[in-house]
Amino acid sequence: QVRIPLALLPAGSGNSLARDLGILNLQTALKKIISNKIFKLDIAQINYDNETVYSFNIVGWGMVATVGVKAEKFRWLGTSRYTLLSLFEVIFKQTNKATIEYYDCNKKKYIINGNFMFAALCNTIHTGKGMKIAPKAKLNDGLIDLVLIKDASRFKLLKLMSKLFSGNHIYDNSVEYSKISKFKLNTDKKSVLNIDGEIKASAPFELKVIHNAIEIIN
Repeated sequence: QVRIPLALLPAGSGNSLARDLGILNLQTALKKIISNKIFKLDIAQINYDNETVYSFNIVGWGMVATVGVKAEKFRWLGTSRYTLLSLFEVIFKQTNKATIEYYDCNKKKYIINGNFMFAALCNTIHTGKGMKIAPKAKLNDGLIDLVLIKDASRFKLLKLMSKLFSGNHIYDNSVEYSKISKFKLNTDKKSVLNIDGEIKASAPFELKVIHNAIEIIN
């Protein structure tokens, strides 16, 4: 099977993958392409409702997906719409009930039942406009970083939001942060997923990591 490496240009609004790779302008992108050095990248496979989709960046459920849906109606606000809509979501707080199963990097299984604000499964450190939602993420370690925000007070959630750009939110006791290889989320209420900034799948769903699935020029 022949693999064709992909080149990367930072032309999006968030450029999360490009930011992780240090490709923040066209000049850097062209230098990387000319160097023709190959970098292997993990991909997440998401199975839901007899369908399969793939992610290189983030799979978001709960508030992350809700904000993504509403953001499409406020594109005129630019990238600031994500911050503003997130503030409204915290103010009008709505939790999501689910049973979550995952295997950590040591293949130990965990099962968590409860109400959550959101779950984000991240292959990149960054998402949105520079938020370090998964500060320990690595693009090709064969794992994906789970950021699970449990139910908390509005005041605490607002404090957490202020820490997203530094990555310090992961040290809060209302946050579950783990490097995992497999993930499953069951919920009685069907709900949308945000996959790499696009609303194109739904929960319940299962996820697994495909190690070094694609090649990019970096």
